[in-house]
Amino acid sequence: MRGRGYLVVMAMATMACGGCGDRSTPADGSPPEVGVELGLPDKGLADLPSADGAAADLAAADAGPATFVGNRSEDPCVGAINVCKGMVAGCTLDGQHYIRGSFPGTRKFVVTAAAGKKIRILVYLESKLSPGTETDLDWFEPGCTDEKTLKLSAAGTDLFTAAGSDDTFIAEQVMKVSGDHLVTIWSDAVAKFLLRADVVN
Repeated sequence: MRGRGYLVVMAMATMACGGCGDRSTPADGSPPEVGVELGLPDKGLADLPSADGAAADLAAADAGPATFVGNRSEDPCVGAINVCKGMVAGCTLDGQHYIRGSFPGTRKFVVTAAAGKKIRILVYLESKLSPGTETDLDWFEPGCTDEKTLKLSAAGTDLFTAAGSDDTFIAEQVMKVSGDHLVTIWSDAVAKFLLRADVVN
């Protein structure tokens, strides 16, 4: 692996999100904070967040896109899954599939996970033209009753910097409730990417 550390950053959480997905903050201007584990390159900050496959994920990313994808099949993720009121996902992403896409733009998908499990998102950048100024990643509890948002700008970085020398951005969030979790990623970067979602301890 090439000099990747992990930093636990404090991300914004929009609770009881009646307007989930708009990247807004609550009206009182002081949303609660939650810890989101974010892979930041070349910092030497901490050990990997767990020993349940993070090291293997990074080694796979180092080996290039073919190894990053492994035996997974591409899912076009262009369906219309009604996750909760006003929120539609393109597909259900599991350990057998990955998504190919491009930024700027948004991708929405469902990941099934039990309470206490982490949903780990890995984004491999196939091409990079501009890092943009903002990349947001949102994890929703079932029914979109709770939202955890990671803003890279709030963490003092951008997508390309967070991806590091192996071109792989990794972030994960512990889910509190078992079920189908909507996950969304939005960025104003200009890049082509592959995306995986892993459920880990």
